[in-house]
Amino acid sequence: YLIPRSFSIVHSLFFYSLFLLTRYQINLIINYQKNKNIKKSILFGSKKSLFRLFDNLLPKYKVESIVIKDNSEFIKSINGISVNKENEIYELLKGSNIDTFIVALDDDDVFDKHKYIKLLYDFNISIVTFDKDNNYSNLSNKIDIGSLLFRSQNHSKIDLNYENKTILVTGGAGSIGTEIIKQLIFKNAKKIIVLDNSEYNLFLFNNIINDLKSKFSFDTQLFVHLCDISITEDIEKIVKDYLIDFVYHCAAYKHVPIVEKNINISLKNNFFNTHELLNYCISKNIKNFTLISSDKAVRPTNIMGVTKRLAELSCLYLSIYKNIETKVSIVRFGNVLESSGSVVPIFKNQILNGGPVTVTDPQITRYFMSLEEASLLVLQSSLMGHGGEIYLLDMGKPIKILDLAKKMIRLSGRSIKSSNDTSGDIEIIFTGLKKGEKLFEELLIDNNSKKTSNKYIYQSIENTIEKKSFEKLYNDIWNYYEKSNDIDFNQILKNKMIGYNGQQTNI
Repeated sequence: YLIPRSFSIVHSLFFYSLFLLTRYQINLIINYQKNKNIKKSILFGSKKSLFRLFDNLLPKYKVESIVIKDNSEFIKSINGISVNKENEIYELLKGSNIDTFIVALDDDDVFDKHKYIKLLYDFNISIVTFDKDNNYSNLSNKIDIGSLLFRSQNHSKIDLNYENKTILVTGGAGSIGTEIIKQLIFKNAKKIIVLDNSEYNLFLFNNIINDLKSKFSFDTQLFVHLCDISITEDIEKIVKDYLIDFVYHCAAYKHVPIVEKNINISLKNNFFNTHELLNYCISKNIKNFTLISSDKAVRPTNIMGVTKRLAELSCLYLSIYKNIETKVSIVRFGNVLESSGSVVPIFKNQILNGGPVTVTDPQITRYFMSLEEASLLVLQSSLMGHGGEIYLLDMGKPIKILDLAKKMIRLSGRSIKSSNDTSGDIEIIFTGLKKGEKLFEELLIDNNSKKTSNKYIYQSIENTIEKKSFEKLYNDIWNYYEKSNDIDFNQILKNKMIGYNGQQTNI
């Protein structure tokens, strides 16, 4: 057969076209991947910082809009991109599909982190900063996590007078105890006795106090004791030596999975030690005793909640039937953001380590409050009433933990990895509810409360406990504590005063 003379020309054109098509497809894929990784951004800052940063942005940021700070000289555009005023930012965000909010800062620039964290959290937008040397950082390491709650009330104005008062704080080196002590210092307490059974926590506490001293001058005297509150001799000596006016009882085992597997020691620390400590304080006519309780004490589904409910019942019993002069109060609230074991610092560490972020259940919700807010409201609660009250702190609306995780990832400047976006930075995985864990926490036992003089503090209205009923319950638990192999603890948990609503416990 003869090969047509046109074959070589057609053949060459065909393969050249195929070569061009292949190159074009490869280029499309590369550009798609590049565009996929480019973050649509708003650039925010003063005139000077905007000009300095604009030409030095990393390739992955595409500036869609520019916002100039109110105190900066206004200009209409930079490099052909329109400039908006700061008071237009909400409408700008609402009408755009922005991934990232870039803040260009100089040393003398004032930036309201709280305001913008709140705003960007609502729009699920990442926030990153560049300093005067164009060094990148994200605010996730510097964010006041309490900003995520957006609670605007200013509790620092609460009128609390602790001058010439001597105060004992048990568990004083823990998260809540430390913050209560800081607030007592700010309220000019005369003496604070810090009691904790953790040498490591006391070491950290000492560092916090030294840092406080470097920033503020105060006259409060601090006395730190490494001590277990069940050691009667030590407690007796402390109470005798210091002539205590107030006791804030924060000491407790609180981590649900650990307490679930260590029932006896948790009963001793959270219940029996509370009972004995308050009984001793009453015998010495200490004026004020406040138990720090938990929302997990309400219809408890875990042993930690059971022990806190028992501690509440003990305080109510002693206040009603044994008390002479001590004013006893109980303050019940939910999760504190910065406390050890809180989900927020756990998420923060997981994000910094590249993930995954672990959430137990996609529907789980929790109440949250900042340490400072919780501590100030605890202090005011302790000064209310006549004794025997259970106070509830207004925790705001419950927060969906999955939403919190997603928005913390976005605020850290990272993207979420999922089946729909496998190129994301951080994956969220679901681990399942732990034993005794609730999907939704509660604050009221009898679903009844009344307002107090502070709109953020409520008093729970509950049935009065009967003397004989509590004493029988106490004896039953004591018998279990001493002879655990011979007593059915699950039968004890059915006591209506406890209100246990969990699974049977494997002893």
